[in-house]
Amino acid sequence: MKLNKKSFSGVRIVRAGELEPGAVSEEQFWLLVDISPIHSEKIILALKDYFVSGYSRKVVCERHGMSGGYGVCRGATGDVTSRGI
Repeated sequence: MKLNKKSFSGVRIVRAGELEPGAVSEEQFWLLVDISPIHSEKIILALKDYFVSGYSRKVVCERHGMSGGYGVCRGATGDVTSRGI
């Protein structure tokens, strides 16, 4: 599958509906959190480390004490982004 990289409002889009890790500004991240259905502080901070700071999923999960079952840890970040953040 060929990746279609383009910019939209300063956010780098890898595929439609997905954000690139480390390419989201902190301001944009918090705006997305405000409109998302996600309320868990642990999940939000893990997603922030992934999307804003650009840490790998492995580092994020270790840092926040999360098991591999969480979306950000098992590689479902694209699914998470398409559902609201």
